[in-house]
Amino acid sequence: MARMDKPGRGRKDDIKESGYYRVFNHPSLSSKAAEKMALIVSKAHATSISNGLELEDTFFNAAGINGNIINNTYDFDIFIENLQDPSFDKNFSVVISKKGYKDSLSLPKSVFPKEPDFMLYKNGDFYLMEMKDGDDFDAKKLDGEQKTLLNSMLTVRNVTNNALNYYPVMCSFSQTDQKKAVAGFKKMFEYFDPQSSSFDEVSTITGQDICKEFDIDFNKINTVRMADNYDNAMFMMNGIAEAILYNLEANDDKDDKVNKVGLSPELIATLKKLQPYIAKL
Repeated sequence: MARMDKPGRGRKDDIKESGYYRVFNHPSLSSKAAEKMALIVSKAHATSISNGLELEDTFFNAAGINGNIINNTYDFDIFIENLQDPSFDKNFSVVISKKGYKDSLSLPKSVFPKEPDFMLYKNGDFYLMEMKDGDDFDAKKLDGEQKTLLNSMLTVRNVTNNALNYYPVMCSFSQTDQKKAVAGFKKMFEYFDPQSSSFDEVSTITGQDICKEFDIDFNKINTVRMADNYDNAMFMMNGIAEAILYNLEANDDKDDKVNKVGLSPELIATLKKLQPYIAKL
């Protein structure tokens, strides 16, 4: 996963002017404690967003271990040229990143203005894929992404002479339950089935199933993504403890306000003992 403690992550200007701060600001609480909580939530939110980009990189790196990958326009344009050749042996698989087709001569921006996250090809089957880390999405945004996928697929079909099987898919990577994946996309897209899915309808697919199709180690991807989770948890707990201490310091002789924190006297005593050891963020 992405790291919460990365410099510059989260709200970059005055945290007290943010919506995060307004969630915690209250006369009974220390302003410094509210600032700390707001910063932590801001960092958590920014980290969650960054996880999507990191997932794309991790997926592509994993694809490169066992299979062919394309990460530059030169190789991509040769790939498209080969697909246009009726005599070329099309029994192979490849995973293609955005860098492969972003500035491709085969797919000029005038007809391919927005790139999907990945193109994947296997034995005559051509996938355009948007990859999502979450499992619950906004219907309005999904409608726009669906139109983009279908328009992009139309361009790909024209470029490859409509000679392949074409599948535009929305991938709910972390959701392993097919029904829940469909529900997360507001049931806008049926689950992928190579026998019934087609170029003019977006389908849902899980990360586990797309990895299985392209011989990518799904479990290894998740293991790699967990590398920073412990540090993120420690960062979060450390920040919460610091916020509590800020509040206790501000209200040391105001027992009624201290009690509103909702902590037991034993926990308060422990936190005060640990105060010298809690790192300042």
